[in-house]
Amino acid sequence: DSFIMKAGAFICSLLFIMFYIYTFPLIARYNNSFKNIFKNSAGMSFTYMWKTIIIVLLAAFFYVIFCWNFWTLVVGGVFIPGLFMYIMSRIVKTMFVQMEYHAETVKAEAEAAAEEISKETSDSE
Repeated sequence: DSFIMKAGAFICSLLFIMFYIYTFPLIARYNNSFKNIFKNSAGMSFTYMWKTIIIVLLAAFFYVIFCWNFWTLVVGGVFIPGLFMYIMSRIVKTMFVQMEYHAETVKAEAEAAAEEISKETSDSE
């Protein structure tokens, strides 16, 4: 019974962390409602599952280094948060570029199809 509760708490915590990772980058890059930010964050977490896992493992790795001893705490307090944010921003930026490119491609294809349909309807009249 206790194991099930601990496993459930661990899974809920992991899901919360996965969704929370993309909240601030989405706020910084796009103008969205509160609801859409969390919906997009959840979508990104599952769409880019491997990158999300890499970011979570990287955060855990930096946390272990940060808490290793007093000196890594002092030195890590200066460098580790900035280094983590830099690496995470590089990963998330590639995701945003992929999503924006895909959206532009889909939009261009839809416009070309609409133009072709309008040309066909005008030719048949």
